[in-house]
Amino acid sequence: MTLSRSGRLDYLVGGLRISVSDDSTTPGPRSHILGFTRAASGLGLKPDLFLASGVPFLQRFSSMPEGAAGESGRLRVLAADVVRLVAWIWSGCCLYWAKRKQDAPAMIYERVAVMQNLTAFHPARSKAPRVVESNGLMARETQLDRNALVLAGIARRLEKRCYAQADLVVAVSQPLKDAISEEFSIDKERILVVPNAIPQKVVELRRGVSDDLIIGFVGSVVAWQQLDILIKAFARVRKRDGVPPNVRVEIIGSGPELPALIDLVESLDLAESVTLFGSLPQDEALTRMTRWALGYSGHAASSHTDMYHSPLKLYEYAGLGLSVVATPSQDAECLVASGARIHQFSSSDDLDAALVEAISTYASLSSSEVEESRKKTIAEHSWEARVRSVLVSLHV
Repeated sequence: MTLSRSGRLDYLVGGLRISVSDDSTTPGPRSHILGFTRAASGLGLKPDLFLASGVPFLQRFSSMPEGAAGESGRLRVLAADVVRLVAWIWSGCCLYWAKRKQDAPAMIYERVAVMQNLTAFHPARSKAPRVVESNGLMARETQLDRNALVLAGIARRLEKRCYAQADLVVAVSQPLKDAISEEFSIDKERILVVPNAIPQKVVELRRGVSDDLIIGFVGSVVAWQQLDILIKAFARVRKRDGVPPNVRVEIIGSGPELPALIDLVESLDLAESVTLFGSLPQDEALTRMTRWALGYSGHAASSHTDMYHSPLKLYEYAGLGLSVVATPSQDAECLVASGARIHQFSSSDDLDAALVEAISTYASLSSSEVEESRKKTIAEHSWEARVRSVLVSLHV
């Protein structure tokens, strides 16, 4: 199927927690969705966003914190699975009712969520190109990493059906493309790699000024972000010769690991040097980030062998001109090729060295060097370029 350069883009989001409001508890997906749809609008499409979290009786789920289901017992998780299935049918019916009298869109674009397949309810599903975007193996992650899924077989079948019926599957990384192909027997020719990109809000910001050299993190405070090893490494590194005394850590975000991190900071006597803000409004978070020197992204592999995610924070950090300390990923390599300063580490053992190197390197940079690398990175990793690659794959 092909589509025209103009026309409506029906963007479907079945994830019950995902919203695009300013107080969203899912800032990563929010930024991704808004980045894609705004770029699509700039390229001539007319985005029409449909979120399950905006459907009557489902709005309450968008305020649930990360990891809420996984903290419950098995019976409660099973009940949550049943709620997901009922919510899928209800939101699907609402989608059908909303679209039943509209002309077919230029494209149906769905962000995959566990136990959701909204495109199956779209009245124009056989008339418009269907694109499905994947940010992970949803059933596997929800069951094995979050302990928040009992009906895994049903979830997996729904996820496979979503991919199988799509004209194009969008994966956020090459490792995820390989994983989807292997896990669900999807032809790799039908899978396009489209990583995250630099949000427009980040592009528009000016660098801030701080008297401190701040190492920052923004995102969900969950185990696979490895924030505990950052705090422990910082406790060791700050005492080394050559590390300035004004080095600090700021962590923005909430999640199930936040109480443990607060206890860790207190036990290491770091309360004056490490600040945990919890969730902040996006504008306030971005303002704080403009004053950072370094950004931290310690994303570890999930239950799958490879780290297949596309950490949005890498693009936010690089788009602000920060030096970055990060675990290896395809995104990190691409950003390095664009001139971003990324110091990679593979384990807690070499995080100390990566932090010291990043601090030392940043201290020697001029403001003009920071801005030069920032501009080059922004030019090569825009959302417009990402959306254009999808349109090209659909032979527009």
